[in-house]
Amino acid sequence: MHRDINELKKRWELASKENRLTEVMLEDCHSRMRMAQIWELRSFFYALPEEVFKEQPYLAAYMVQVYVLEGDLNIAKKYLDYTKIAPEIYEPTRLVFPGLPVEEFHDAVRALYKSNAGVQEQLVLTAARPTVLNGFRDFTAYASRLEQNKEQIVSVLETIYGEAATGVVEIARAEYLYQQNQCFDALVLVVGTIAFMEDKKDSRCMFAALALEMYILIMNGQAQSAEFLTKKLRRRIERQEIYGLEKNIDALDIRAAMYDGNTEKVNAWMSNGAPDEFNDFNMIDVYRYLTKMRGYLIQQKHMELISLAEKIRPWMKLSERIMDMCEIDILLALCYHDQKRYEEAFDTIAEVLAITKKTGCHRLVGDEGDRMYRLLYDYRQSRGNTPYLKTIMDIARQVGMAHPNYLKAQSNQIDSLSEMEEKVLSLMAEEKTNAEIGVCLDITLNTVKYHSKNIYKKLSVKSRGQAVKKAKEMGIL
Repeated sequence: MHRDINELKKRWELASKENRLTEVMLEDCHSRMRMAQIWELRSFFYALPEEVFKEQPYLAAYMVQVYVLEGDLNIAKKYLDYTKIAPEIYEPTRLVFPGLPVEEFHDAVRALYKSNAGVQEQLVLTAARPTVLNGFRDFTAYASRLEQNKEQIVSVLETIYGEAATGVVEIARAEYLYQQNQCFDALVLVVGTIAFMEDKKDSRCMFAALALEMYILIMNGQAQSAEFLTKKLRRRIERQEIYGLEKNIDALDIRAAMYDGNTEKVNAWMSNGAPDEFNDFNMIDVYRYLTKMRGYLIQQKHMELISLAEKIRPWMKLSERIMDMCEIDILLALCYHDQKRYEEAFDTIAEVLAITKKTGCHRLVGDEGDRMYRLLYDYRQSRGNTPYLKTIMDIARQVGMAHPNYLKAQSNQIDSLSEMEEKVLSLMAEEKTNAEIGVCLDITLNTVKYHSKNIYKKLSVKSRGQAVKKAKEMGIL
């Protein structure tokens, strides 16, 4: 049972006033806490003296997660070293450390396997993301071995995750089958695994499993099923008191709305639900940031998209998150293509295709639909054709046909401006007064006001400043 976050805050605030904060935090931290809770309570961890973490490895392990979420792996490593005095804490903490070299990761797994330490309830599997394969650690490099070494992998993971180990591996396998465009096999496997996880009453990977089921159904044109599965996810987390998934489920719901072309819902989320990249960055919100980048693409806010991408990229690179870096570059390539920066778009997508061909993550590119197809069509004209490029273009074309409004720029969704309205708008951008616009176009002041009113209505704005800003964002100016 996870304690309510507000209850913990009140309890820790009182303990702080009574100079019992270390004692109370140590007591509460022995109960499993999720990453989202740790992040919200980070101010209390910051308040503890450095000496406490040297003496209390359990608290040091939580401080590792605070700095991992913050993106400062150098400081996180310092606190990881404090846990070495307690191997039963050090090994599982090391296991989830982002960017840990492969051999060290293997050492941590072997150490836990040999120690028979028992099921590690505190180990995160997805870091609140809707994926196991790219959850708390990017396991893309292992994906091709999942089928061949399944029994061995399950045997090792059982010492860490208990009976849930089979489900963990099966969900990862289903995700990889999907990435290889074996959608039917992936759906059969994930539906069976959901039943297995429900039987074991293990919810740690359920978000990832239901998210994959949703994606497969969406790609088969069943958007209504996506809405049903979102509601099912919400009911489950409320019933099982799983804290920290709500905002990522919202983002998953927005991804489904994007495929359905529901820009009204997307715009509402971008205004009121999307993460603010100018506030404290944290790893839990990466999926939401990537969703927001798609929102920027729809809204034609190219500079905002590029800025957000460059904020996320350093952390992704430091943590060796291959799939996330590919996803960032995919969205950047689409952005550059919109801006007619063709060589940059082609260079960027070429790097992505080299990685996805090697890893087998074909749908990572193809799922971007018609806009990706048009980019790859131009790329083929410039750089030549290959069998792999044809494979990705086929996937993108199929997605585009099923979801023609996915990522469709809002400038293509509004009523077209007339030739005279475009001229008036251009002069507005030059900061001409209405009278000056009338002189330039040889029309009356009332006619200028008439065209201005139509421009505001079509762009859904209330002033000339807003009209110019939105027109630039949408590529009209």
